[in-house]
Amino acid sequence: MTRKLKQLCITISILAIGMFGCSNSEVNNQTSDHNQSSPLEEKNDEQLARNDSVTNEESNNSSEQSNMGSLEGNTEEQSAKNDTVTNEEEQREPASMEENIDSVSNSDETIVDKVPGVKHQFLEKLDAIQEELESMPIKADSDKGVTNAMRSYYGIAYEKYDEAINEIYQFLMKNLSEKTAKQLQSDQIQWIIHKEALAEEEKAKYNGGTYEFVAFFVSLYESTKTRCYELVDLYMD
Repeated sequence: MTRKLKQLCITISILAIGMFGCSNSEVNNQTSDHNQSSPLEEKNDEQLARNDSVTNEESNNSSEQSNMGSLEGNTEEQSAKNDTVTNEEEQREPASMEENIDSVSNSDETIVDKVPGVKHQFLEKLDAIQEELESMPIKADSDKGVTNAMRSYYGIAYEKYDEAINEIYQFLMKNLSEKTAKQLQSDQIQWIIHKEALAEEEKAKYNGGTYEFVAFFVSLYESTKTRCYELVDLYMD
């Protein structure tokens, strides 16, 4: 009986060991199968990778197209601005030429207008000055050639016509057209230079003599009196 029991125990032990080995083998196989990816899962991963690549390429292409569109837009905008500037320059050039022509034409043109209705009034004032000078007591001695009398008389005569010409000039500058007034101003400056130079020439003829200042004031008087009547005739009606 003892031997049979031993054999039975051995048999049970062998069976138990075999069953435990089979169980571990199945567990290991299941674990291995679980760790390995199936072909379907590998295909899905590959497809996802391809999709990501396509998405990145499309994004890059879209960015490049956007940049190209922006560049083309800037080029078209700059071209439009250049066309606008060119058109404006073309439009300004004829106007500028016309302005230059008008400027040359106006510079060569002489406009002499006159103040109406005042000529007779100013002529009477000038005539009255001469009548006053003729009535001065000193005039008799001046006519006799007395040097001191002549110098005093012509000095006074010049002062009176100098006041008259200033009054005439100021009146004309206020009432003539702008262009004519500028022309008168320029002419008057030249006349004053000529008047003073002529008086100095006459004075120089008697340098150091008693008649020196007589000649000086006579020249100033005659030049100024003549200019007064000229201004009235030229610029008044």
